Amino acid sequence: MIISKKINIIVAVAVAFALIISITFVIMGNIREANGDIKVEAEYATKIFGTDIISIEIIADEDDWQEMLNNAISEPFIMADVIVNGQRFKNVGVRPKGNSSLTQVASSNSDRYSFRLQFDEYIKDQTCFGLDGFVVNNMLGDNTYMKEYVSYDLMHEVGVDAPYFGYADIKVNGESWGLYLAVELYNESYEQRVFQESSGMLYNVKSMDMGKDQPGQPGENIPTMPGGHQPFSPPGGNSAPGFNQPPSTNGNKMPTPKDGKGGPGSSGGSLEYIDDNSESYSAIFSNVV
Repeated sequence: MIISKKINIIVAVAVAFALIISITFVIMGNIREANGDIKVEAEYATKIFGTDIISIEIIADEDDWQEMLNNAISEPFIMADVIVNGQRFKNVGVRPKGNSSLTQVASSNSDRYSFRLQFDEYIKDQTCFGLDGFVVNNMLGDNTYMKEYVSYDLMHEVGVDAPYFGYADIKVNGESWGLYLAVELYNESYEQRVFQESSGMLYNVKSMDMGKDQPGQPGENIPTMPGGHQPFSPPGGNSAPGFNQPPSTNGNKMPTPKDGKGGPGSSGGSLEYIDDNSESYSAIFSNVV
């Protein structure tokens, strides 16, 4: 009987000790999470980007949609409902986006723009499963439809903080607009996910000299558009309006830009060190997100 009582006491002490240890681990985990030591996966990582193909349907007033397309260069927002993987979000801001790709589409007979979906544009603090906005890129000029996807996938694979991404099947008012690439925006949701706070400055490095006056050949390498949309051909010849033929280099390499910007037709800014003057890096410091 005495031995049995001692065993019961030992078991009770062991159980109590195990409970104390478990509670301690839970508390320490919460403290580490609060301090940002543990990154918690955002809900939209699985609800949006956790599927093989993201389903996105934009439901907009037909007149508003056409007016937006007619003035795409100005990138105007319109209000629309957006259904993402079966979940409907009301009064979402939708607008065309892009630099050279925007100009190329606007200069053609196509309306297959890339778009930005901003869920808190008209309803304060509205998010899509915790994400305040993302873009859908038309992958213009990429016959494989894989370059951007593989780039993001590679960054994730080697542990670099990068946006979530995924192929998306886009419909507008029931009409198929084909395959796009959905990409998480560099904004507050991204900062909160990656850095656990959004009080600092986030810079988006991009070329400042993109646009209608840049050399390029928009008629080259334009993929066949899925969903019934035909690839566009620049009207009136090989060059779309506003795009000049690149200058002859006489067999020499193109000169390396020295102004902190990307080269002709580039979609990114140069990170080359020039001097200690911040004004020499306008491609970085003029692009606060």
